[in-house]
Amino acid sequence: MKRLTAICLALLMCLCVLTAGAEGAELTYARAVEMAQHMHAIASGDYMASNGVPESIQRRAREWAAGITGEPRLVVRLDLNEYAYIREIRTTFMNEHPMVAYEAESSATSRIMISMMAYAAWESVVSESLFEEIVEVNTQLNCEMIYAEEGETGYGMYLVFYEGAAPLLILSSGENGAVSLQASFVPSERLARCQNHGQVALWLMLNGISMTAQEVLPE
Repeated sequence: MKRLTAICLALLMCLCVLTAGAEGAELTYARAVEMAQHMHAIASGDYMASNGVPESIQRRAREWAAGITGEPRLVVRLDLNEYAYIREIRTTFMNEHPMVAYEAESSATSRIMISMMAYAAWESVVSESLFEEIVEVNTQLNCEMIYAEEGETGYGMYLVFYEGAAPLLILSSGENGAVSLQASFVPSERLARCQNHGQVALWLMLNGISMTAQEVLPE
């Protein structure tokens, strides 16, 4: 349990660079594909081996990333502005310094991501050990990307689907002319079977995360 707590904290620390905003940075289809390919390169290359990551974790990462080739079959944007906890935070901290609300919303976004990983694990009969594996794989991958983009502020959440790969969750944060992206695997078989944005929203709702979703199409 102590080890699981430690790797959860490590993953949350990796997300501390994400700052929250009111509207949400828009991620294009091309950027989502680029980030997915970046995750594939990290998972299938020598990055983890050179950092001394156990072979079992490397093997699982390669397995989840194996199908990330070519164009994804579906890219979905989740509307975080509809998430009840985030709306509650904005109301609670309405009169506080903006950075207070930003930190609270960033924590809420991290909470959604951890919850999605937990739901993926609960679909398995070995949920506790699988959740530990999910968190550790994503912590070791630590897939990030930063690029310049004027006018983008706030944050967003996206899911990218490939055949033969675990669903990929991308968090985006735009601030001061730059956008920061962070990707994590959500290895849920039920989520992976979703064929459209409505089914994605239903999977989230059934797991206690009520948000609408919208398909992101190629430009």
